[in-house]
Amino acid sequence: MVWTSLWWQYRVTKSHSCASITTGVYPGNIRILSGTNDLLDASNENYIYPVAYIINYPDYKPNKFWKNDICILRLEKPIYYTTKCKNIHLPVHSLGQVNDATISGWGHDFDIPTSPSRYLKMTHVTVLTKSKCNYDLEEFAFTMSNTQKCAITQNTNAGIQRGDAGSAVTHTFRADGIISLQIPNKKYAFIFTQVWSYLDWIEGMIEEY
Repeated sequence: MVWTSLWWQYRVTKSHSCASITTGVYPGNIRILSGTNDLLDASNENYIYPVAYIINYPDYKPNKFWKNDICILRLEKPIYYTTKCKNIHLPVHSLGQVNDATISGWGHDFDIPTSPSRYLKMTHVTVLTKSKCNYDLEEFAFTMSNTQKCAITQNTNAGIQRGDAGSAVTHTFRADGIISLQIPNKKYAFIFTQVWSYLDWIEGMIEEY
C-alpha cells in the first residue's frame, strides 16, 4: 500500500488498514516507508517514519469496511522531500470519467502471490461511470455510495493485488481517490473512496492535529 502524502506530516489511506475494532483518534503503532521505490530500504531508518496518531473518519464502521473507508495518519516527524518523494495536492472537484488516472503500490506480484513486490509499481486506469460500476456489482447485491467510484486498469497484465488497497488514485498531480477493494471476480476493476467527498473533514483534522 502507498500512503498518500498530503502535507509534511500527514498521510491519507484506507480506514480498514488503520482500525480493527477501534475508531476515532488514537496513538499510532505503525511505521511508513517513504522516499524510496525499493522495499529493501525498509531496513534503512532514513526512510522510516513512525505514526503519531491515526485519525479514522467518525462514521467508519469496521463491520462495513467498504464505506467511509478513509483515515489520516499524522507522523511523528515531517517527511524529508526529495526528487523521489513529494507531496500531492488535494482535489478541487469530483473526479469524472477519465482514462488517464494512475495508481501505484507494493501489491503482491502475479507470479509470486505470497510475496509483495520489491519495487513500487504503477499503472494507468480508466474511471468508469457509476451505472457501469453498479452493473458489475449487481450480482453481489452491492451498490456504491455517492462517496465511491470504480475504475479498471488499462493493462490486462496489471491489476489490484493484495497490499494495493489504501493506495492513491491520482490525476493531474492530485490525490482523487483511495483504493478500497477489488470488485469480486473482476481482476482488473476496483472501488475507490473519493477524497473530494471528505475534504472538509481532512482539512479540519489537519488544523486540529
